[in-house]
Amino acid sequence: MNSDTLVPNTPTTIGSWALLIAKVIESYQLDSAVLFKEADIDLVAIQQNPELRLPVSKMSALWQLAMEHCQDPAFALRLNQFFQPSTYSTVGLAIASSRNVLEGLERCLRYFKLTTDAANYHLDKGAEHVTLSIEILPATLLRLRRLKLLVQPLFHCLE
Repeated sequence: MNSDTLVPNTPTTIGSWALLIAKVIESYQLDSAVLFKEADIDLVAIQQNPELRLPVSKMSALWQLAMEHCQDPAFALRLNQFFQPSTYSTVGLAIASSRNVLEGLERCLRYFKLTTDAANYHLDKGAEHVTLSIEILPATLLRLRRLKLLVQPLFHCLE
């Protein structure tokens, strides 16, 4: 775990990810500061230091609030309108500068702990395929299960 973790021994994610969510919330003409306050996240502190670490539990709460207030089952799809490689700090820039998808995935795995320590990632390279495995760590699972109930309608929109 990162020494800048707000809550020791808690899975964290990078603050710039929260800034991306704030932009999406604002695109619905909602006040992101209100939702951040309700999720107990200091938006101003993140704006001043996007490298700040946030507990995944707080980010999950923010996602849940955003989904509820925006009332859009495709909320997560709107992230791409505001995403920039720099959203993931140097990791995103390293991925974007990769020569191909495989190299991008390898760089992603090499540096992903800089963006979140809520999961373990592994890349298996076979003769004809590559498999990316993501193991969500136990401390993160409960929040993700709750969030899944809100995100599931998104998949129905894609069918």
